[in-house]
Amino acid sequence: SNTRSVQKIGLIFAAVFVLISASIYYLMRYQVNADATFYKKQLLKDTIEKYHLMYNKNKEIAEAIFQTQLNTKKVKQLFKNKKREELYKYLKPKYDVLVKKLNVRVIQFHEVDTKSFLRIHNPLKYGDILKDARPSVDFVARNHKAYNGFEIGKIFSGFRYIYPLFDDTNRENRKYIGSVEISFSPLSFISNFFSKSSRKNVLFLISKKTVDEKTLKDKKSNYIQSPLEGFVFDSSIRELNTNMISQKLDKKTLKQISKKIAEGKPFVMHLSHIDKIVTYIPIRNNITKKITASFNILNDDTFIKERYLKFYLLYGLLNFILFFIMYVIYKEFKSREKSKQLAIKNQKLLDSQSAIIIITNGDQLIDINERFLEFFNCNSLEEFKAEHACICEYFEYESGKDYLQTDMNGIRWYDYILLHPEVEHKVKILNQNDNKEHIFKIEHNLYSKSSSQYIISFIDITLIENINMRLKKEIAKALSENTKQLETLQQQSKLASM
Repeated sequence: SNTRSVQKIGLIFAAVFVLISASIYYLMRYQVNADATFYKKQLLKDTIEKYHLMYNKNKEIAEAIFQTQLNTKKVKQLFKNKKREELYKYLKPKYDVLVKKLNVRVIQFHEVDTKSFLRIHNPLKYGDILKDARPSVDFVARNHKAYNGFEIGKIFSGFRYIYPLFDDTNRENRKYIGSVEISFSPLSFISNFFSKSSRKNVLFLISKKTVDEKTLKDKKSNYIQSPLEGFVFDSSIRELNTNMISQKLDKKTLKQISKKIAEGKPFVMHLSHIDKIVTYIPIRNNITKKITASFNILNDDTFIKERYLKFYLLYGLLNFILFFIMYVIYKEFKSREKSKQLAIKNQKLLDSQSAIIIITNGDQLIDINERFLEFFNCNSLEEFKAEHACICEYFEYESGKDYLQTDMNGIRWYDYILLHPEVEHKVKILNQNDNKEHIFKIEHNLYSKSSSQYIISFIDITLIENINMRLKKEIAKALSENTKQLETLQQQSKLASM
């Protein structure tokens, strides 16, 4: 019946273990998922802030170019009087400097009816109406207000900053004479704000549908198909996207990314199979509200990967600890079933040891063996404790020896041996029967984790130590004699040679 009872309790303990383990798993997994979600939200927030910072910086640059180079009396006069060639010759050197120093891609003038008057980057192409292909140009023509945003054009796509131009001859009645556009390519947008080493982690996708609708057929070579369905790369940043292209993303993941971008909301995708996190910021045309591009940053997955790794390690450790605790409790139950027999057997086992054995929690003695009573000449543990607080009261000091003392540099001896398990600890104790000093090697083992009790074994190595000491003396003596003999031989050799 005792065996059946133990088996039944064992099954109950197993069920409790599974229940607690599952609860720990789901609670920890919930926290890890929450941490990962928070991290992705923070990463998305930081990326959006960085994008807007980059965008606004380009806007400041464009504003400065407009005010200092384009919104001048001479430029407006040439533009107003349709002096295309003169305007081109005047601005071309300035344009070349802006391209080289500020990565400007396009400067283009538009007439009142949105007709292209001058593309400095392509002066032979002019006279085409832009209002259908370029809603931004039409917006400025109708509202006489500045516009900025990413837009795909007939030749290039870019971050465009368009400003209305006015004839200031009559300041009371300023006449709208057209607009001028400053545009930055995706490459310049990225290059201005990312180091060469980090540019490879930037991905800029452009809507293929919009490119097909807006771009001239002979200019579609400015774009390259990307792995994502419905999106292309600007040819100027092909090299920057090599890293992303090389990532082996399955078709399902690519399709999912395309679908998410099309929804128009910034998002983060954790690509755990390649240990990457990609932040996607869809870019809408401010007028049509259509998704025209997506700015994305590829990051190494360090936080989430490490968080999940720590989760699994901690969960495994907790499971081990839980199993150990449950096992100890289960063993405790079994021990209670046979408490008297086990107590007797344990005591017999302790008493059968030739070493002095104590069980202690560091503050007081819990149990001892027969050898302890014999060595310290007492009848019981209670008798010993009535006169002594600790066995360490008997520890002897010897100069030049690293014997364990009651206080080891501010750490009590018990804690010291636990903190330095790799050190071989020795102690010298005076035998209370024959008043002879004995040397012991100390070993410790966990006895009860719940009460922090350790079994401390004092193994008598006096004989071994004495033999070692005798051998050392004999070796030293032999060396000394050999040295004397050698000196004698050397003296004899010198006398013989004289």
